Amino acid sequence: MNFDLSASVGRIRYLASLRHARKYLEIGVRDGATFFAVPLPLKVGVDPAFTFDPTEQEVSGTRFFPLPSSLFFHKLKKRQVEVWGPEKEGETMEDRPRFDIIFIDGLHTFEQSYKDFTDSLEFAHENTLWLFDDTVPCDKYSAIPNEEESLRLRKEAGCPGSPWHGDVYKTVLAIHDFHQEYSYCTLMGGNPQTVVWKAERSARNPLFGSLQTIARMRYCDLLTYHVVLMPVEDDQLPRLVGKCLSPADLVNPFDNALTALMTKDHQNW
Repeated sequence: MNFDLSASVGRIRYLASLRHARKYLEIGVRDGATFFAVPLPLKVGVDPAFTFDPTEQEVSGTRFFPLPSSLFFHKLKKRQVEVWGPEKEGETMEDRPRFDIIFIDGLHTFEQSYKDFTDSLEFAHENTLWLFDDTVPCDKYSAIPNEEESLRLRKEAGCPGSPWHGDVYKTVLAIHDFHQEYSYCTLMGGNPQTVVWKAERSARNPLFGSLQTIARMRYCDLLTYHVVLMPVEDDQLPRLVGKCLSPADLVNPFDNALTALMTKDHQNW
């Protein structure tokens, strides 16, 4: 089966095929364009502001939670919500829901996307795969974490389009430094996204020292450290996913990733 590795749905379908996935979690569903196109039997969508009536879309195996993601994970941890069915008597911590694929596409901020990742670890397993959206901003305006400010400054500067990615890229840098049992790569085709998986503990050398240092970074710093994102061509994913990686392992990294990115038609983002 062929998969379009340049788009979210194709990437998710490919990752699901690798793991024979059945259980899917999407943070940030909005209109459901990606969610409804993912053909897995057990799906959970979380969004505080669905643009459709989720009660009209729930079918067997599909659940929607109109909650902020942090509250969803809190309730899931406390067993105040059900995803697959009522809790069984005698269940332990290890019996908690474990998702095979987790797509994080909520708030475009480092603070929230990183929290979504760390919160989700409790509901993952050894073979869980994550896909992070919007991990490579296309310019300094796109990298501003406040959407209103980002669009205002872009308009004032006379720049075309309205792309907004926020500072989700910092979550990838945090995974590089502080979660070395996870490897990743960033697919640069289409709207760049980062795939994360558990692997042998990497020997990556931490670069930033603290989460506070990462939080203070700006777009110009990303240009300096862009190789830490592990930018690769989409068709490299099959030979990389599942392996223990660090930026130094890429013999031929996508060196022109940022150059290509800067010349994209921003209106298509």
